[in-house]
Amino acid sequence: MITLNQMPDNNLGQILKIALIIVGIALLALGIFIGARTLLSRFGTGGQVTLTWWGLWEDASVVSPLIAEYEASHPKVKINYVMQSHQDYRERLTNSLAKGEGPDIFRFHNSWVPMFRKELDYLPPSVMSPSEYSQTFYPVVTSDLTSGTGMVGIPLEYDGLVLYINQEIFDQNAKSPPTTWDDLRQTAISLTKKDEQGTITQAGVALGRVENVDHWQEILGLMMLQNGVSLENPFFLQLTEFGMRHFRPQLPLLPRGNLPCILARVGALLK
Repeated sequence: MITLNQMPDNNLGQILKIALIIVGIALLALGIFIGARTLLSRFGTGGQVTLTWWGLWEDASVVSPLIAEYEASHPKVKINYVMQSHQDYRERLTNSLAKGEGPDIFRFHNSWVPMFRKELDYLPPSVMSPSEYSQTFYPVVTSDLTSGTGMVGIPLEYDGLVLYINQEIFDQNAKSPPTTWDDLRQTAISLTKKDEQGTITQAGVALGRVENVDHWQEILGLMMLQNGVSLENPFFLQLTEFGMRHFRPQLPLLPRGNLPCILARVGALLK
């Protein structure tokens, strides 16, 4: 028997080379095995692909027909729809994607593109070409959803501000829906009612401080921008601080988000 230290140097070198090759092949095989197992656990076997879709506002019964239609034309695709709460949605989505456990299809705000840039895939030209995209949607969509060399999403809706009115209060006072901010101000003043102590019992419009005004940031921003105000102007910041210190709502705070309850006490609100 020849021990390792008795072998000639050239034979020892050959054995070490062979050993390194065997170890390398074993590591490569292990990597392939782990990668294949990961992919199979995610997409299933036999070419079956399982996709997870996170929704926000649509109940499963609403999207089920769409999923069924797509799965019928793509028999190797299975879509699992999970309705999410809008509370802390962005944080949950961020954490889930960071862990590699995020959804394959998900809603995101147009302002979130920079923070999710690495997680967003490009829209295939076979689905919609860039020229068709720009002709279909408003320019702001193309601008906000362009990342790198492609489009990273398709808009589902336009979520803008809408003025709701209490038709009964407007009819009783022979008022028409306002069409400008000045009209809204004058209408709100005329519809406001107070008791003998001067406390507001019926507000003309549900605007005041931010404690119970939904989307107050968008409302205030829209007012300022439409009137040409620079939000970086020091005077604007001082005026905002002054208003927060000196103006207090006289009407008791109404529950946020309860549209019928709020409209029963006010003439109009923006939402």
